[in-house]
This record gives sequence, structure tokens and C-alpha cells, in this order.
Amino acid sequence: MKKSLFLAIVFLALSAWAFPGTADAGNVLRSAPADDADKNGRPGRPRPHQPPNHYQRKPRKPAVIIQVPPQVQIQTRTLSAGALSGEFPAVVLKVLDGDSLIVRDSNYKDIEVRLYGIDCPEGSQPGGVEAAAFVRSFQGRQVTIREMDTDSYGRMVALVSFEGRSVNLDLAVLGHAWHYAHYCRSQPICGQIKTAEAEARAAGRGLWSGRNPVAPWEWRRSK
Repeated sequence: MKKSLFLAIVFLALSAWAFPGTADAGNVLRSAPADDADKNGRPGRPRPHQPPNHYQRKPRKPAVIIQVPPQVQIQTRTLSAGALSGEFPAVVLKVLDGDSLIVRDSNYKDIEVRLYGIDCPEGSQPGGVEAAAFVRSFQGRQVTIREMDTDSYGRMVALVSFEGRSVNLDLAVLGHAWHYAHYCRSQPICGQIKTAEAEARAAGRGLWSGRNPVAPWEWRRSK
């Protein structure tokens, strides 16, 4: 029995010396590294349970197409047609005096406008503050400008209306302006302004409530 055991031990020792890789083959399989790279850091075979990590290009996002709503296109054409006829919408930015103001049109252009057909008292003249206060009530509001002429200072001379009412005519109706007969004669609005001034005089409205109001063109001449 002892002899057989001795021979078996000798046989195993000789086998381990002759075939060094077979003795711990099972341990090699059990202790294989978890990653798939060799000692030099080079990638090895992919793991059986993980597919190859091929690069996949992300799908492109569809192009965004911006379409102009039909109502905007219609509005643009309407504004263009109005501009061709000398009439356009604008916002009142600043009031300089009773008959002069600055407006901004739909193209964000600032325009100095001189009201057509009337002449309001100057700021230092009786009635000038009241005339400017009336026009200032339209500041920040959208009005309609109808170009009539250009004066010697390069300003646009125009009719200004708000919600269908003429600001030029209302200044005369309220007694805040004279009819500027030297420059307003043939247009239909000129006759209306002249009549409005006469009615305001008779009623003693506005500047006509004072004694002997001086016309603005005479006031400027005396200064």
C-alpha cells in the first residue's frame, strides 16, 4: 500500500515537471481577468455576452422650416399699399409743441411731423401749454399720418388722425390753433379748419377766452 502511494506521488510530480501548464489549468480558467485587454493594454476579444462596440452616428434632426403666417403677409402688403398713397401708421414718440411732434413708423424710422393747416401758439405764448397738452394725450398711441408736403426745415407736413378723428381739426375746434391760411387753401380740410376756428372764437374756447390773442406767426416775427 505504501509502495503504491509512493509511486502515485512520484508520477504526479513527474507529470507536473513535464507539463507545467496542465496542473493549474482549472485555476487559470477560474481566475481569468474580467476585462478584455492583455498585459500590454491592447484590446482583446470582446466578451461573449457583450456585442462589439461599433460607433453609431446619431440621426440628424429634421430641418425646421419657418413659415410666415398668411395674416402677416397680408398686413405687410396692406402697409406697403398705404405707404404708396402717402398714408401710414405711426406711434407718437414725443410732442415738441402744439403743432409739431415726432413719430416712429413701422420701419422704426423717427419722423418729425408738422401738423398741416394749423398754427398753434408757441410754448412761451398764452395758450401754447394747453395746445401741447392736448397733443401730448396721444403720446405712445398709434396714429395715422397722411403726408401733405415738406416744409423749408425738411419736416413732413401732414394730417394726423386718431381713431378716425383729425387731430389737426380738433385743435381748431377746441380753440388751440389758428387756421394757417397762408399754407392751407385748396384742400377740403382747410375750409373745415377755418370754420372750426370761427366757431371757437364765437364760443370763447381755448385761447379765444383771453384778450386779443396774438397769431403765432406775428409772435415769432416780434421775437
